[in-house]
Amino acid sequence: MKKPILRTLILAAAAALAYAGCTYDATGHGGGSRGGGNGDDSTFVDSTKFVDSRDRTTYRKVTIGSQVWMAENLNYNVPDNTTDVCYGDRAGNCAEYGRLYDWVTAMDIDTSYNSTNWVGRDVKRQGVCPVGWHLPTDAEWTQLTDYVGGASTAGKKLKSSTGWTYSSDYYTGTDEYRFSALPGGYGNSAGGFSNADNYGYWWSATEYNAYNTYYRYMNYLNESVSMNYYDKDNKFSVRCVRD
Repeated sequence: MKKPILRTLILAAAAALAYAGCTYDATGHGGGSRGGGNGDDSTFVDSTKFVDSRDRTTYRKVTIGSQVWMAENLNYNVPDNTTDVCYGDRAGNCAEYGRLYDWVTAMDIDTSYNSTNWVGRDVKRQGVCPVGWHLPTDAEWTQLTDYVGGASTAGKKLKSSTGWTYSSDYYTGTDEYRFSALPGGYGNSAGGFSNADNYGYWWSATEYNAYNTYYRYMNYLNESVSMNYYDKDNKFSVRCVRD
């Protein structure tokens, strides 16, 4: 008589463990610890990810200090626009590095601002970013690099540990903050491309003058995150920061 009771207890314990291992979203759809569900809009996305409502692309995100950053380059294909491109015009590079955008496309402002100052200055500009996110200002980039120990060594901590061609193992990224920066290269206004695999460039929302905008870059030659300014009609990667 004791064996059926023991079997019942074992089955109950197994069911409890199975229930504890599931994660449920707000609608009650179940999934594993990294997602799951039925593949529709209610699919569970864990706290390290979010979904761009425009095209249903899922991105990783990471909290660094008081900021929340995308942990991947943006890969939003702007409708009816030819100024956002894949490196080398190859779709596989968009999948790996995200898309490259000229500055006015990244900001979602008129092309006339390629040669005139934009009056919005350093406001939180959504631009090409998902709803609730914006293109980081130069000051927000500085806040990030200051938090991770200063621009001179921030690149080593923010770069992905894979995907870069290095001149020395000393400069290999540790991805200590899970920012996972990758070397997506850039596109120029003439349609050419350069520096994938060893340089990554990211726009800011802050202009230097009517023709140039500040940006950040990381490379295979050192462990820094450098700041410079460049022509607005070049095409760089975009990382968004949450509002």
